[in-house]
Amino acid sequence: MKPDNLQPTYYQLIMERFNNLIMKEIGNQQLNIDFICQRLAMSKSKLYRIVKQTTGKSVKSIIREKRMDYAIKLLQTGNSSITDIAMQVGYSNISAFSKAFRRTIGMYPSEFVLNR
Repeated sequence: MKPDNLQPTYYQLIMERFNNLIMKEIGNQQLNIDFICQRLAMSKSKLYRIVKQTTGKSVKSIIREKRMDYAIKLLQTGNSSITDIAMQVGYSNISAFSKAFRRTIGMYPSEFVLNR
C-alpha cells in the first residue's frame, strides 16, 4: 500500500486518462474537446479547468502538440509521405496540417524532412 503522499491526485488521474485518450485517438479527425469530454464523462468547463491548472495550456493546444510530436516521430522514420502522416495524426487537409506543424514546430513538414 502506498503512503498517502504518493497517491496520485484526482487531477493527475484525470490528466493520465486525458493523455492516454489523446494518444489512443490521435488519428481520429473527430478528436476535440467534445469528444474527450464525452469519453471522460466530464463537462467542458471542468476539463478546461483541470488541464489549464495542471499544464498552463489549453486542451486544443495540447491535442495539437501531441499530434505534432507524433508527426515528428513519423517524419523521422522516413517511411511515410507527409500526406500519409497528416492522415495518421488526424488531419484530412494537408494544408491545415502544414500550417499547424509550422505554428507548433517553427517550420513546414517538408523543411523538417530536409533538415533532419
